Amino acid sequence: MNDKSAITAEMVAAAEMVLALHAYIRLIEAVVQGYQRKILLDMQARPAKDLRQFFLNSVVLDETQAYLLGDADRARFIIECNKPREAAGLLVESPEQCPLQVARNQLIDAESALLAAMEQHRRVGYLFGPGMVSTITHRTQMLALAVQMLTPHIRDAESILRDLVKKGMR
Repeated sequence: MNDKSAITAEMVAAAEMVLALHAYIRLIEAVVQGYQRKILLDMQARPAKDLRQFFLNSVVLDETQAYLLGDADRARFIIECNKPREAAGLLVESPEQCPLQVARNQLIDAESALLAAMEQHRRVGYLFGPGMVSTITHRTQMLALAVQMLTPHIRDAESILRDLVKKGMR
C-alpha cells in the first residue's frame, strides 16, 4: 500500500465511517423527530418576541424551526427532549445536544475526512481537492464517486458495526 495510486486503509476506513453514519442517521431520525414534534405540539410555543412580526399567529410545530423559540421556550424544549432521548438510549455528551444533529455533524466531518483521504490518490486525487468540491452538488457527487470507488474494499455492515461498537462511534 505504499503506491499512492492504490486504495489505502485510511480511504476505506473513512468510507466505512461515512456509510455507518448514514445508517445511524436513518435509524434515529424518525425517533428524534417524533419526540421533538410531539413536544412542540404539546408546548404550542410561538416564535421569540423579536421574531413574531415575521411569523404572525404561528406556532412552532416543526423541529427544524425550534431555533425560532425564545430562550425560555428553547430551554423548556431541550429539557423536555431529555427524557424521551434517554428512554430511546440515544447518548450525547451534554443534555443540550440533539443526537440527530450530533450525528449529522459527525457525518460532515467523516465526509471531509473521506475527501481528504481520496485527495491522496495519485491518479484521481485531483478530483477530490477543494477546487473540485466547491459546491454542495460537486461535494455530493465526489462523495458518491469515492464510495463507489471504495465499495469493493469496504467490509460487510456487520463487521463495520461490530468494530464501531467496540471503539465507540468516534
